[in-house]
Amino acid sequence: MRDAQERFRSGWVVQSLVLWVGMMVLLSFAVVGAPTDALAGATGSYSQSCRSCTDNGTTLSCECSYKNKYTRTTLNYSTCEPGSVWNDKSTLRCNPRLPDGSYKQSCRNCSMSGNKLTCECSFEGKYTTTSLDDYTQCPANGIWNDKGWLLCKKGIFANYDSGHNYCGPKKYESYLTSGVAPGVSFNPACVYHDVCYGQCQKDKGGCDREFKNIMMKHCDGIKNEAARKTACRANAEAYYQAVSKGADAFKAYNCGQRSGGGGAR
Repeated sequence: MRDAQERFRSGWVVQSLVLWVGMMVLLSFAVVGAPTDALAGATGSYSQSCRSCTDNGTTLSCECSYKNKYTRTTLNYSTCEPGSVWNDKSTLRCNPRLPDGSYKQSCRNCSMSGNKLTCECSFEGKYTTTSLDDYTQCPANGIWNDKGWLLCKKGIFANYDSGHNYCGPKKYESYLTSGVAPGVSFNPACVYHDVCYGQCQKDKGGCDREFKNIMMKHCDGIKNEAARKTACRANAEAYYQAVSKGADAFKAYNCGQRSGGGGAR
């Protein structure tokens, strides 16, 4: 009887050990994995034209095709924007990882060049190409789309209030902050103008011309919509005429010269 019990225990131990080893083998295969054509770590269109891919968590290596020929290529994707890896003539490439911020919810086709971030950002259902210089100086997760403009809480926009009218007398507030042409607002441009007026001994005419240039540059960000771009430029010209000749603008300039201005407030 005792021998039978010992044999039973020994058999149970062996079976348990075999089962445990088998589970460890399956688990290690699932973790390490075999080469695959589309990996969860690096994502993008490359999977449509690349094969025999391996991924160690930061580096992707694949055979990618060009003119019916496959060539092994490697990419460190740790600094890539998720979903942006593609096959460029048998070379794996990607878009650099974009800085964090709410702008990603309403902007598209973003790119970076040096310290400049450029996107197409929407306002009133319309997209306008806009850029933000020195984005690396922005607070973490602090870049947003303000009515078609890329902004962040730095410099003259440190205290910027999106709902405030920076463009003129309160009697025009509803017009000046709602959109001067379909999908266009000049509110951020007015902040630059106010700051210029507040700089000691700054020439008023120079401030006004720079104001016009900023607005026109924003209008130039309207692509493939000739009528909207024309309306935007016409409104920019009207704003320029108002500040260069209007009595309210002269009062604002004189006030700014007396008090100085450091930005939106």
